[in-house]
Amino acid sequence: MPLLQVRDLCLTLPTRNGPIAVVEGLSFDIDEQDSLALVGESGCGKSLTALAIMGLLPPAISISAGSIQFRGRELVGCSDRQWRRFRGGAMAMVFQEPIASLNPVLRIATQIEEVLALHGDGDRRWRKRQAVSLLEQVGLPDPAALARAYPHELSGGMCQRVLLAMALAGEPDLLIADEPTTALDVTVQAQILDLLIEIRRQRGLAFLWISHDLGVVSRLCDRVAVMYAGKLVEQQPVQTLFGNPRHPYTRGLMAASPSLEQQALPTGIPGRVPAPEDFTAGCRFRDRCSQAMELCFEDPPAFPLESEDAWVRCFLMDTSATSAGEALSNGEEAK
Repeated sequence: MPLLQVRDLCLTLPTRNGPIAVVEGLSFDIDEQDSLALVGESGCGKSLTALAIMGLLPPAISISAGSIQFRGRELVGCSDRQWRRFRGGAMAMVFQEPIASLNPVLRIATQIEEVLALHGDGDRRWRKRQAVSLLEQVGLPDPAALARAYPHELSGGMCQRVLLAMALAGEPDLLIADEPTTALDVTVQAQILDLLIEIRRQRGLAFLWISHDLGVVSRLCDRVAVMYAGKLVEQQPVQTLFGNPRHPYTRGLMAASPSLEQQALPTGIPGRVPAPEDFTAGCRFRDRCSQAMELCFEDPPAFPLESEDAWVRCFLMDTSATSAGEALSNGEEAK
């Protein structure tokens, strides 16, 4: 049984013209000590997926279909009381903006101790010692002094380490990280990534990493699931995907990422991710794809690839269909 199992997840936003699916038919597994990256441009639904798994969706968005199971326990439909016992313990999350994620009027130790009080079994004295120990484990200097500080007295990188300490306080089996290094400078990003790699090795954590930075993904993750316009379009082991990306969108993301090995400048993908109200039937990437065909107006199935549990949703994988299909230009004709 996978540690986390997501099946046919659909997230819906109500509008005047009826409900709109912002995430549709999402399925993936994360095993014990596994590390999966969910990648794609902004607006593809990555963060909403993470919030759905943690039971933190905004009130306007709801789970209209699908299942989310953790160790075989169904999470969809849990009450707030059930979520409070579970969230932050067996499953924890680190958010994008470290300073915005901390309470500005509470000391650092107090915020860590709140997690320990909910998910630990020690007394107040133990919680104070444990808070300092967690700050030391995430590499903060003089943790006893920092425990008495307020968030505004710390740098962005230090606040991100505090958030990581809070996430680890409940001794989770799964850590969800939603682009936690985005707001940090390059040097601090590298330090946080090294810290996460070491923590994963020591604790045997499973990771769900939300990112658009393929360089980070290549260092931290075992597998990659590529998301576009609310749907998964490709899943492969990280080394296989970087060596041979199959979906045109994945290849576009790779070409848009700067690399020291490439002499040519990165090239962007024409157009942008459509808004949910503009989602259409068929392949949602076809209007931006230079290899679009008439067949792409239909919804492509998941074509299996050579690696285990690897697949891609693109008719280019079906040679019999592509040989009979008529290629379209990436312009008005494709629309």
